Amino acid sequence: GSDLGQLMRSLPREDVIREIPFNLALSPELLLGTAPPPSPADRVMLRGRIDLLLRHGGRYTVVDYKTDNVSAEQIEQRKDAYRPQVDLYRQALQRIAGVEVAGVVLVFLGPRIACEM
Repeated sequence: GSDLGQLMRSLPREDVIREIPFNLALSPELLLGTAPPPSPADRVMLRGRIDLLLRHGGRYTVVDYKTDNVSAEQIEQRKDAYRPQVDLYRQALQRIAGVEVAGVVLVFLGPRIACEM
């Protein structure tokens, strides 16, 4: 019954894209906070999987399911902890697929809370 659930149900099946694997080459200083490598060809390969991508109105929303055992009061703190991961998902989609991410929603399954980033 949530806004997110209603959006998912309203979209055509082809616009609800599940389990998207990606590989993204990043400069080590961006990912690890180290000094730039001696060669621009040196890269760190990031491998990930986006739980759910919703395409609607020419825009894309990333949905990431979280299984953390957290209370509703701890959600804001957890959101901050997941911000780097969310930023990497945005980068991956922009650089690999050329799509702009309009929003990211973290869905904490334990307390049944969906929150926008």
